[in-house]
Amino acid sequence: ARRRLLDSNGDYSGTIAILRDISESVRLRQEAADARHLASIGNIASQVAHEIRNPLAGIHGALQVLRRRFPPNSNEQNIFVGLTDEIRRLDGLVTDLQRFGRPLKARWQAFDLCQWMQQITHELTSNYSPAVELQMQMPNELKLQSDTILLKGILTALFDNAVDYHDATDTPTSVQIVITLSVSHAQIDFHDNGPGISHDMVENLFEPFVTTKVRGSGLGLAICRRHVEALGGTVLWEPNGPNDA
Repeated sequence: ARRRLLDSNGDYSGTIAILRDISESVRLRQEAADARHLASIGNIASQVAHEIRNPLAGIHGALQVLRRRFPPNSNEQNIFVGLTDEIRRLDGLVTDLQRFGRPLKARWQAFDLCQWMQQITHELTSNYSPAVELQMQMPNELKLQSDTILLKGILTALFDNAVDYHDATDTPTSVQIVITLSVSHAQIDFHDNGPGISHDMVENLFEPFVTTKVRGSGLGLAICRRHVEALGGTVLWEPNGPNDA
């Protein structure tokens, strides 16, 4: 708002301007719009997943019946193996669609984050081949309220993303997790030695169905974002590698 200042004689002597910072209001409106957008996509994803899963199961069953009609070492068996692998990949995509479309509600419980992180990261790293080199920096104890199921989903998505890119380049996967505590929240920093993110990918990095992988669904980081926001947190990307913006 702006008003003219007049002196005692009624002559113009200056202007008063009142400025208000609306950046927080703009940010909140944008977050609300993003939430509505993701909810709409999530509903569509759930419906698509439901429509795909039932016929996919039928196709898989029919293939198993047909497969038994051919000798074990025949060329046809290789075809069936390839088809089964593709069905398994599609089933994984359907699972991701359902995870993304499922409404999330955090189930809060008290636990020690540091102790839990040691257990869950050991479980995750033991599931990958080649083995992931993991380094962790965190306090000895950090008790808080959160949802361990959603947290596990976040870490799984980040590990999957790191390992997938390293599998494509045949380089060892190195992951570093740093946990710090401030007055109001805990922060988990996840670092890996991947190739970095190109400039044109940064803006849509956490959007669903955006990926640079040849056979990726583009839902891993989108699911990660939904889980973080369900916990009342924020997920951010910071440049690090030579290709990063």
